[in-house]
Amino acid sequence: MDHQTQGQSLNQTPQMNQPFQGILFMLLGIGALTSMDALAKSLVQQGINPFQILGLRLFVIIPSILAIYTFAGRQRELIPTRPKFQIIRGCIGFLAPFCFFLSLNYLPLSDAIITSYSSIMIITALSHFVLKEKVGIHRWGAVAIGFIGVYIAISPTGEGRVFGYILVFIAALAYAVLMITGRILSRTESVGSLVIIFNLCVGLVALCFAPFVWQPLTLVSFLMIIALGFFALAGHFCVTTAFSKSQTSVIAPFEYTSIIWAVMIEWTIWRYLPAQTTVIGGLIIIAAGIYVIYRENIQKNREKSQRLET
Repeated sequence: MDHQTQGQSLNQTPQMNQPFQGILFMLLGIGALTSMDALAKSLVQQGINPFQILGLRLFVIIPSILAIYTFAGRQRELIPTRPKFQIIRGCIGFLAPFCFFLSLNYLPLSDAIITSYSSIMIITALSHFVLKEKVGIHRWGAVAIGFIGVYIAISPTGEGRVFGYILVFIAALAYAVLMITGRILSRTESVGSLVIIFNLCVGLVALCFAPFVWQPLTLVSFLMIIALGFFALAGHFCVTTAFSKSQTSVIAPFEYTSIIWAVMIEWTIWRYLPAQTTVIGGLIIIAAGIYVIYRENIQKNREKSQRLET
């Protein structure tokens, strides 16, 4: 489920006072990631399995990450201090991009993206039960309303198949686990090591199964997979940069612009517009998600003030 950001809780810096630049990088990053998803949809519609896509993507992403960090003289940041836990995290997190890409064979891109927004509700719930973070009644209420929005978005009057929505939910759950474990591991691991180990695990797991579903690639399909890998890199770079430029509460809501990108791309290529119920449900999910971010920011500021007072 790569259209969603992976750096928002892992790469915060003390000096983040460039909100305009942060928003600009976020918009560009989300556009790149949504373009990647559109390429994935086109590929799976050609009969190319996500195992093959994610396996081949490995040969674009890993060399590029190594080159970037080596050029910057930061290659030591790629070495994990807890490799066992990182590998477990990567293998579980594999389900996020795999299930999301597979769902695109059954759902329109915009429907899949709207439904995947439920991950922020799952992350909020897991942060309470796993990380023991305090989640007040406001955020619990927003979570409940968000899931009502999900129900409306996937109502029988909407487009798509039930199996496709199930795949998106599995992807959202895997993504939530990825984010929660990322928060835990970020206490001892660098962002670089988290990114490269996750992508390495995704690619290697995919390559194990790819021979069983392998399809011959045309030159166009091969170039699309290469472009998909570079869109993933560009998207994650821009998103990570965005969160280094400004506060999470300012940047995170712009993640929802992925639906604008998706609708524009989908209309241009497939002449498809999401159903009315999908749009209504999506608006409810987005409103609930933004409120969760808002309340989380209030809670963090309150805790920060209490620490300063003591």
